[in-house]
Amino acid sequence: MPSFENVAKIVLDKIASDLIATNTLEIDERNVYTGKTGIALFLAYYYKYSQDEKYLEKVYQIMSSALNEIDQEKSISLSGTSGIGWVLQHLTQLGVFSQKETQEYLATLNHFVMNSLIYDKQQDNYDLMHGYIGKLIYLISSHKLSKQPQVVTEYILEFIDYFHEKSKKENDHAIFWTQSNSVINGKINKVCLGLAHGMPSIISFLCLLLETFDLPQERKFKASELIQKACTWILNQRGIYEVKRGVYPTFIPPDNTQKEGYLAWCYGDLGIAIALTRAGKTIQNKLFYQEGIKIAVLAAKRDLITSGISQDATNFDSTICHGLFGILYQFHILYKMTQEPIFKSTVEYWLNIALDKTDLELSFCGFQACISPRQNTLKEWRDDPTLLGGAAGIGLVLLDYYFPLIKPPENWAKILLLDI
Repeated sequence: MPSFENVAKIVLDKIASDLIATNTLEIDERNVYTGKTGIALFLAYYYKYSQDEKYLEKVYQIMSSALNEIDQEKSISLSGTSGIGWVLQHLTQLGVFSQKETQEYLATLNHFVMNSLIYDKQQDNYDLMHGYIGKLIYLISSHKLSKQPQVVTEYILEFIDYFHEKSKKENDHAIFWTQSNSVINGKINKVCLGLAHGMPSIISFLCLLLETFDLPQERKFKASELIQKACTWILNQRGIYEVKRGVYPTFIPPDNTQKEGYLAWCYGDLGIAIALTRAGKTIQNKLFYQEGIKIAVLAAKRDLITSGISQDATNFDSTICHGLFGILYQFHILYKMTQEPIFKSTVEYWLNIALDKTDLELSFCGFQACISPRQNTLKEWRDDPTLLGGAAGIGLVLLDYYFPLIKPPENWAKILLLDI
């Protein structure tokens, strides 16, 4: 019987071959999360792994198409123009493109994105995927590539001041931020606890800034204080709301219909656990670190049936966003951060389920996304080639886990705030 590593090699080859055969010109989206450049990101890594030139040719084709269509983007965020720029600079870091080839594109994009930040601040749109945080992730990466980090420092300092100004006090020791824009429909003035859109993303990004930049002492103190008080507020909410099978609701106050916490990247306890654990390490707070581990340990005790993943008798959601590979990858990150054995064994549990499901006769080995509302009994499934919702993301996770020797200066998972 082949080892799981050998099965992973076969799965990766099948996913890469199926993506080569995908007509990416027919994919309307260009962004890194749900568009064609996310596919290019995986194929670039697979080229580095396999050294097969056909994957490099597909990367060139995809990126050329995306850059030619960039003026059609409606969003400037990571789920739009910034996401295309982020992939372009990352592939330059990876050595797929030369800096000479990309510097003019990136300089134009940098100017465009920097000029757009004012609108996110005016609209209080701090969202990772669709707003302020994601744009700054792109700008940090791009200016790091050009060895001009000082250019973006001004925007980093403004970001810290902005979140200090926009924070709401529970008391002198605890603060929070509410959703005050329309990114998440119907959730205005609620506190979002999802890593994709809410407080865990703010905490994680502030940690990233402290880890990456030599900030002036005043701003360093301010950023650390924001992390301290935000984590305190999250811990203060524990046990207040009844959540079946979980610790925290997705929003506070919770929806009347929300009775069950689920495991995912976008929302759920795992993103909170990672944010708390990262905060504990970054600002050297033992309580946050330990509480993050406790929440993750509880999540590790959940199996496929109790995970909250969309599933039926024959299939389950496999995606990074709200499926099996997102759960698997977050436990992998938790193990890297903490070296706690339970997280390693939990990764292996989810890998066994994933690789046992492999069917080489099916597109992308049978790994599909559920496109039905979570509460629907009758599930609808689709093959998806993209990063957040499909095969490209699954491939990146498998490469990172089994064959982590391809190491550009920056982790691709920064766009998920899992760059640890």
